[in-house]
Formats: sequence, structure tokens, C-alpha cells
Amino acid sequence: MLAALLQANPRDQEALYNLGMVYSDQGRLDEAQQLLRQATEVAPDHAHAWIALGVAYLRARNPGAARPALERALALEPRDPYALRTLGSLHAMTGDAAGAIGLLEQARALAPDDPIILLTLAQALLSQDPAAHAAAADGLLIRVLALSPQGALAEQAKNARRTIANHTFRSKAVGELRHDAILY
Repeated sequence: MLAALLQANPRDQEALYNLGMVYSDQGRLDEAQQLLRQATEVAPDHAHAWIALGVAYLRARNPGAARPALERALALEPRDPYALRTLGSLHAMTGDAAGAIGLLEQARALAPDDPIILLTLAQALLSQDPAAHAAAADGLLIRVLALSPQGALAEQAKNARRTIANHTFRSKAVGELRHDAILY
């Protein structure tokens, strides 16, 4: 239906945006990027089209192209939690934990029950300093599991909690046997 709408009106910004989103979700990333670029050309102030374009670039493992699209979205909508979340994810992916944490904290203030924001923030905290941020990250992960108890997010949260538990367990066992572990 969206393709038919575009045949009738190739500059229909909503059809370009929505079909680009569909293609991005289906993994048809080249087509998604093309449609979403067209959507941003037709409607340069459509922040969500810029976010969707950034997501399509990230899915294609092209953070260099994603960054300007996401920064443009954030310039248009500085308080958009999805723009903040996605740009924060990009910072985390490229090894900038401090930048990721700042953006994700802003996103969490706007959308405190978004499990993706919470999970990504926990992961960024752990990548920055696992020992210093273990308790805060674990609290975020527990909240993720409460909000999303099943599926891929839940599995990622459980794995991160296991990592925290292993790190905490090993850090307490420096040079000696742990009696609680032996008894267990």
C-alpha cells in the first residue's frame, strides 16, 4: 500500500518515512536508507525521519553516517528520548561510554520506563567502570526485567547481571578461598 502511495506521489513524506521504516525492520537497509534520505529531503524538519535514517545506518554498521543524521534529529527535537537513546547507543558502540551515559541519562529522564534506554545505560555504565557502577547497573537491569520479563531484552539483562555477579564474586576472592563458595 505504501509503495502504491509513492507511485501516486513520490514526494509523500509519510509514505517515504513509513516504507523506509518497514524496509529497515525487514533488513532491506539500502532501500530503507534511500527512502529515508528522500523523506529527510522532502521534510528536513521531520525529526523521526532523521532518527529512522540513523537507525538504518546503525543496522548497516555505518556509525559514521548515522551520527550526523542522529545529531540533526536531536537538533530538531532536543528532548526526544528516541533520538537521545539512539545517539547514546551510537556513542556506546563506538567506545565513548561517558558520552553514552550522558545522553542515556537524559533519555531516561524523559522516558523512565523504556527498557532499551535502561539496558543500554546499564551496559554503558559497566563498560566504563564495572566495579564502580555495578550496583547502579544492577538496579537498572532489575528494572528492565520487571518491564520486559521475556525476550531478547530480558536475556541481555540476565547476561549482564551474571557478568556483574561473576565480577563481584571474583573480586572478593583475592588470594584466598571463599568459604561460602566452598560450602555451596
